[in-house]
Amino acid sequence: GFVDGARAWPFVRLARVKGPGLADQVERFRDAAGITGPVVQEAHDLQTVLALVAAGVGCALVPAGVGPITPPQVTLAPIGHPAAGWRVGAVWDPASPGPLVRGFLEVVRGLGREGVS
Repeated sequence: GFVDGARAWPFVRLARVKGPGLADQVERFRDAAGITGPVVQEAHDLQTVLALVAAGVGCALVPAGVGPITPPQVTLAPIGHPAAGWRVGAVWDPASPGPLVRGFLEVVRGLGREGVS
């Protein structure tokens, strides 16, 4: 799989100043998965990261939602590794939880019970 093959590949990533949350998640994943390949290029947007991968500069870890902008010569594959998860939280104003907010929170709480964390 990707993780085994990519352990020492050159790596392209989004510059931390442009996406600190994503950059931190990528580094946590690289550490957890033992990916030690050198970072050879940083870019200021995900389209450029994908273009660099398409040009053969290196591989990258990107959000799965980049599918629509992924160049045709690039393979986007899901990673089934425990460290590949993204932790998110929900925020709302407890002083005015209208019906939409209450409905949203019911859905979120239901997901939590199903093991989404």
